[in-house]
Amino acid sequence: MTTLVGLGLGAGLAPDEIAHLTARSIVPVSDNCHAVALDRRIVPLRRKYASLIVDLAEDLDADEPLIRQAPVPRIETLWLLLSRCDVPEPLRPLTVSRLRATRAHAALNAPIALPHIVAAYGVLSTAFISPLLPSLLSAVNPDAIVADTSPLYDF
Repeated sequence: MTTLVGLGLGAGLAPDEIAHLTARSIVPVSDNCHAVALDRRIVPLRRKYASLIVDLAEDLDADEPLIRQAPVPRIETLWLLLSRCDVPEPLRPLTVSRLRATRAHAALNAPIALPHIVAAYGVLSTAFISPLLPSLLSAVNPDAIVADTSPLYDF
C-alpha cells in the first residue's frame, strides 16, 4: 500500500508503469531529490513522498520489483492489491487514477510551467486537466481576477 501511495502521489505513475518498476528505477537527481526512471521519461518524485519509495528501493536488490509479485505483476494485480488493503473510510475508493489525479492537481496549483506538468504526467495533450477544472477553478478568487487583470494582457 505504501508503494502504491508513494508512486501515485509522489510520481503520478499509471498502473502499467508501476507494475514494471524495480529498485534500479529510483534514481537520485541531486541532494534530497529523486526521480523515477522510466523507459521514455524521467518523472520527478515529490520530496513529500520520496522517503516512502527511496527507503523501500534501498532495501531491495537493484533488479527486484518494487511490488513483490512473481515474476512481473499483471496490470490487474495492482487493483487486487488495493482491494485487499485496509483503506480509511474517507479515502474509499482509493484507486491509482485518483492518486494520479491528486498529484496532477497539486502540480497544476504549483508555479510549474504546464509543459513540464504534461511531460511528467506522461501524456501528449492537456485532456487530463478537464476532470480537474472544477476543483482548480473553485480555488480562484474572483475578486483577485477583477482587481489585477494585467497578467491577462502580458502574453
